[in-house]
Amino acid sequence: MPPRIPISRELVLDTALRLANEQGVDGLTMRALAAELNIEAPSLYKHVANKNEILDGMCELIYGQVTVEPAGPEWDQRLRSYARAFRSALLANRNLVGTLATRPVNTESSMTLVEVSLHEFTNAGLDPETSRRLLNIAVSTIIGHVLAEVGSPTPGAAEFDQLEQFRSTLDPDLFPLSRATVAETPVDREAEFELALDVLVTGVSILFRDQITAPTSNAASTGSPASSISTIG
Repeated sequence: MPPRIPISRELVLDTALRLANEQGVDGLTMRALAAELNIEAPSLYKHVANKNEILDGMCELIYGQVTVEPAGPEWDQRLRSYARAFRSALLANRNLVGTLATRPVNTESSMTLVEVSLHEFTNAGLDPETSRRLLNIAVSTIIGHVLAEVGSPTPGAAEFDQLEQFRSTLDPDLFPLSRATVAETPVDREAEFELALDVLVTGVSILFRDQITAPTSNAASTGSPASSISTIG
């Protein structure tokens, strides 16, 4: 019989995140988590107070997965890197996106990402309050986009086939544009995400051009930040 692995808060949260990704958050119960760890459910409370602490801990782990690729000195390129990294972390934990979207940031580790993201705005020349508002807008956009992406039916699923069948029967005289686009062209989530980032940063660049002091990239692709959920405060 292999030796039992010592139980720690880190192991509890890592296991909870794995189970939630495999079975969904609704299937993550204290009993199921304890069984996975091969311990009795009451033993969990030595490491976590309740399920809410587990949910917050899993969100913290997801924030910790946000790995930002190196970017240039231009604020728009750097913020685009944050946005892409945040989206990637969300897509890697598809079953947790809804949970993360509705829970406030309440740990120092998670707030580190918020702080760094705010710095990207303030370093560009914006004041802290404007930076917070823009960060909330950007993050809400990113999370909303990912929620739509993970909630969409996938090709091959019965729901997807039913949706395709419905769209193919739309009367082209009543819905000419819908038939020419929605009914005929597969959605490109990646392209939509990049366009959303361009719209966000272009808007910031225009609306706050008198305040922004940092250099801006002349490249076609600009960006926006990613950090925590849309309820920073």
